[in-house]
Amino acid sequence: MGPARTPGLGQVRRQHPERAPAAGAGPAGPADLTTPCGTGPGSCRTGTPEVPVSTTTEPRQPRLIRGIDAVTEVCGYLSGLCIALATVTICYSVTIRALGYSTVWQTELTVYLLIFVTFVGGAYGLKHGSHVNVDLLVARLPRRARLVVELIAVALSLALILVVLVRGVDMWLHATMEGWRSGSAWNPPLTVPYAVLPLGMALLALQYLAIAWRRIEAMRGPAGRAGRGPDDGDEGSEVAPS
Repeated sequence: MGPARTPGLGQVRRQHPERAPAAGAGPAGPADLTTPCGTGPGSCRTGTPEVPVSTTTEPRQPRLIRGIDAVTEVCGYLSGLCIALATVTICYSVTIRALGYSTVWQTELTVYLLIFVTFVGGAYGLKHGSHVNVDLLVARLPRRARLVVELIAVALSLALILVVLVRGVDMWLHATMEGWRSGSAWNPPLTVPYAVLPLGMALLALQYLAIAWRRIEAMRGPAGRAGRGPDDGDEGSEVAPS
């Protein structure tokens, strides 16, 4: 038997017409999705669809605003932990009462935990827009007018919070210096419970400042200057006047 003959180009074309190389081209290979590139910049395209890249970026928040938001988030998680502890304390109190034992500290501790949740967790609810508000009229205003009204609401809320903060600090100082106690069977000092009120008001004030910064930045943006209506795809606001 003689040496095996290599099939010629014509035989390859007859056997595999889809793989036959074009005239003047190199060896046939896998299907190439790349189109020829031009000479100008950006004229080279591949078979992969191009994904449009947005050129608009949100303004970077200052470090102070990011810090306020981080502290608010931590306080929110602490409030959730206090709710869990209050639930466990109530269950324990019910159990020992059913067994015929008296409770000493359980009810009072539950009240203090819920006070912490109310005041310290209030900033977390404000940040996430969970506070009750009536925006029947405000939601129908143009975007810029709505932002102005919300800034006015923030200013009024800050004024009220600062008054409560000053009174809370005054009560806490009296409780600390005079050694106030609850007068119950447990009789704990009231320094810590009275500190919750000014702490919560301070957190609320800081969160309102962060909201005011966001509203001002929104008014400076192109959408705020254009004065678009309420149905422009924006997220819900954290605060709206009632």
